[in-house]
Amino acid sequence: MNRLEIFNELSILVSSYHLFAFTALVDSPSVQYLIGWSLIGVIALNITVNMLIVAYSTYCSLKICIKRLLFRYRQWREKCKAKKYSCGPSDGRCDVRVNLEQEEELKVVSFEEEKKMEEKGGLR
Repeated sequence: MNRLEIFNELSILVSSYHLFAFTALVDSPSVQYLIGWSLIGVIALNITVNMLIVAYSTYCSLKICIKRLLFRYRQWREKCKAKKYSCGPSDGRCDVRVNLEQEEELKVVSFEEEKKMEEKGGLR
């Protein structure tokens, strides 16, 4: 089990132990009130830790996606610069001649290939 699962299980265990204070074992309402705030603190800590981990993993995923998109954009821009333009003699407009069969699809690269590309300077 990873650390987050262990943390969540311990939070559930501590929360369950708090619930005993709301039975007939504890007669004082002021003690039950304080234990209630302690229970709220445990639950808030659990939610906060889990939300921070989700936010951090989302940030890392977005960072990787943005790098990939920038890399693909740079590839596309370089490909467009390399294409030859021809101008029509009669209307003065330029149009791009593209052979769709020669267009290559962008490859989905694995994490290891992406690291190699970053080391070579492909992803910035």
